[in-house]
Formats: sequence, C-alpha cells, structure tokens
Amino acid sequence: MMIFSNRNLTIIERNKKTAFTMVELVIVSIMIATWLIWIVVSINAGIGFAERTKTNIIAVNMAREWIEWVYNIRDTNRQRWWIKKEQCWLKIDPLTDEWPANSGCWDDGWVGNDKNYVLLSKDTSPNKYLYLRYMGNTPLNINNRIDINDNLFAMCQNAWQWYNCNGVGSPDTKEWRFFRAIRWIWLYSKEDWNSLNCNNWGGPDIECRDSSAKEYRFCSTVQYMAGWIWQVELCWVITNFLK
Repeated sequence: MMIFSNRNLTIIERNKKTAFTMVELVIVSIMIATWLIWIVVSINAGIGFAERTKTNIIAVNMAREWIEWVYNIRDTNRQRWWIKKEQCWLKIDPLTDEWPANSGCWDDGWVGNDKNYVLLSKDTSPNKYLYLRYMGNTPLNINNRIDINDNLFAMCQNAWQWYNCNGVGSPDTKEWRFFRAIRWIWLYSKEDWNSLNCNNWGGPDIECRDSSAKEYRFCSTVQYMAGWIWQVELCWVITNFLK
C-alpha cells in the first residue's frame, strides 16, 4: 500500500493548478493572436477600400471634366463661327480656318459618329483653346493588355493637373493607371428623333447643318488600374443651342 503524506498531496494539487493555468494561457494567447490578425486584416481592407474610393473619385472627376470641355468646344465654335454656327458647332478644332469668318466648315474636321477622341489644348496668348483629336474607331480597352492604341489615351500628371500624354512615360509609373477617351455615339434630330448620318456637311446633307434642333450623344470614359481593371463612363448629350 502506498501512503501519501500531506506534503505530497500539496505538490500534486499545485501541479494540477499549474497545468490548468498553462492550458488557459495557451487558449488566451490563441484568442489574442486571432484578434490581432483580424484587426490587421480589417485595417488592410479599410486602407484598400479607401485607396480604391480615392482612385474612383479621380476617375469620375476626369470623366466629368471632359464633358465640360466638350461643351466648351461647342460654345467656342458657335461664338467664333457665329455666321455659320449651325454647320460649325461640331468642328473638332475651333481654331482651324480662322479667316474669313464666313467661310464654310465642311472642309474642316468635325465630330464623327461612333468615333473616339482625346481632348487637347492650344495656347494662343492670352487664351487657351480646347480641341479634339481623332484616335480611330478602335475603342479604349485595357482589359486585354495595354497596347500602343491604349497608350494614346494615357493620362499623366503635372503638378495637380491631369493631361493626355500620348504614351509618354513608362507603364510602371502610377500616372499610367488612368486612360481617358471621348466616345461620340450619334447625331439625332430632336424633331423626329431620327439619326443623322452626316458625310458631307457642305453638300447634300443639309439636315445636318440647318437650324433645326439636334443633339449629339457622347460618353466620357475613364479606365484605370487599381488592383483590377475598372471603368467609369458618363454619357451625356450636346445640342446645337447654347443653354
């Protein structure tokens, strides 16, 4: 028969308490580690969401800016070409054929149906004028891969100004996250809502250059890279009347 003394019983009880304490410490440590990991993951997710939101706001503002610029070109055309304003309001460059002021616009470049453009500016001191540059019928698409056509729509940043840099720079720089294009859809008559296909504004397509109410539908598109490929597209209408 084995006889335990009071001293031995005390040691056994103390060892049991120590064992329970170690198990509790391990459980608490696991709980704390899990909690810390959850906090870190949540912080990273919040930072990522904030960065995506910031980038999306930049893209939306870019798209809005070009809508305003298109209106600026329309207004400039109608003011500088007021004698022939009905056939000049969609000139892609208000500064071409400056004189005589009453000359026709049919031999100039005008906005075409279902075509893509970028907006650029010209400095003619003391003013700055905006104009469109035709970039072909191939739509902006950076989902497949960034090629030479997409680079023509690339945006760069100078100070706080974003501008079309026509592929100048490196795809590794953050400025290359944004690509912007104006996509013209079609010209419509507001009297009967028929589409107008204007091939010759100075010739037989008189309905395109008369004073009847017309509207051009267009979209301002910004595609950008923020982990994934994202797109913002704002579509609007422009009329042949100043409003």
